[in-house]
Amino acid sequence: KDVMEGGFLWVWFAVLSALCLALHLFNRDPIHRSSSFGRLQKNYLTVYLIMIGADWMQGAYVYSIYAEFGYSKETIAYLYIIDFLSAMVCGVFLGSFADKHGRKKACMLYGAVYILSCLVYHSMSLPFLLLGCILDGVANSLLNSAFESWLLHEHNKAGHPEALLSETFALSTLGNGIVAIASGLISGGAAHVGGSVATFDLAAIFLLIGTLIIAFTWDENYGDVTSNMTHNFTSALTSLRQDSKMIYIGLIESLFESSLFTFVFLWTPTLEGDETMDSPKYSLGLVFACFMVAIMIGSRMFTLSHRYNTETFAKAIFGLASLSFLIPIFFQHVNLQIGSFVLFEICCGMYYPAIATIRSKYVPEETHSTLLNLFRVPLNLLCVFMLFLASHLQKEWIFLFCSGSMVVAYFLQDRLSRME
Repeated sequence: KDVMEGGFLWVWFAVLSALCLALHLFNRDPIHRSSSFGRLQKNYLTVYLIMIGADWMQGAYVYSIYAEFGYSKETIAYLYIIDFLSAMVCGVFLGSFADKHGRKKACMLYGAVYILSCLVYHSMSLPFLLLGCILDGVANSLLNSAFESWLLHEHNKAGHPEALLSETFALSTLGNGIVAIASGLISGGAAHVGGSVATFDLAAIFLLIGTLIIAFTWDENYGDVTSNMTHNFTSALTSLRQDSKMIYIGLIESLFESSLFTFVFLWTPTLEGDETMDSPKYSLGLVFACFMVAIMIGSRMFTLSHRYNTETFAKAIFGLASLSFLIPIFFQHVNLQIGSFVLFEICCGMYYPAIATIRSKYVPEETHSTLLNLFRVPLNLLCVFMLFLASHLQKEWIFLFCSGSMVVAYFLQDRLSRME
């Protein structure tokens, strides 16, 4: 009884936290950092973490507020699907908008659209909630493309070393873990005081703060300003057709991140199915904290990988991720399952800065936002497919599918690394 609350899970959290601290203290490198780079990095990370923190604040309460409004699981699933389809369709055009009209404007548009999305949840009407899903999809498309494109341009324009760009990506992943834990605590307090809808209002406030910082401190930058949005889009499609590296990167992203999305849906029912889970709500909160520390560990491990080729390091990530999905298929003990999930989260912490570094190397800067959103078309289709599988198959088969996806990603990455 209370194994999850009073026993090994606290040990997991303590060990992971100690490891994260040790990696942070150990990670010292001799790369020179100019004052201008320090200002750019601090400015970008401040804004990005505020924006991602707002996403964490309300994200955990989307399903619960739908349920509070009385909608069935089937209706909620359709709302999630609308979200993904919106991101897929609108993202294609939003990437071209950012490259043509400015990445700063696109980042500010993210804040404005997401604020509207948060405010929609004051209504219980299904049409308004559908509008909220569409706006949420638009916002996620901008978050996953415009911010990175803005940073890449500013970093290269100033002539900073490539290794420092990887460092910024790693720090954003590290900060993401810290912000996720803090946002969970803050939004939990807000929900206790004002209900689930209060978390959306709080997120809107943080989004407004981040948008104002962008407006007054960021410079504007562009992709190819000499062409229109249609030309940017066709140029991106031409890159996909003529450069197979673009195809490999897009497929790798789709396979890994759709598996991550599936994992988000599966880890809770997997652990709740264990008979030792007497108080799942409390215990699962501590599990989530362990996951976030694991992501932070992964980001710290990536910063040590400058001794190795990033593409080679990425293959190790996919190999470990494949193994992590196999463990819960063959072992039902909760300790081993927690361990496998922690391993996958460590892989996530390494993956995000690694794939961002690979993109910065291969994806053309002129159409960076457009291509990043095109990469997410198969990703969103896979996520919808995973939603369908999760509702029709046992979770062991889904884990096996995810493990196989990581094997495919491994071989795609191997192929990409041979094309350098």
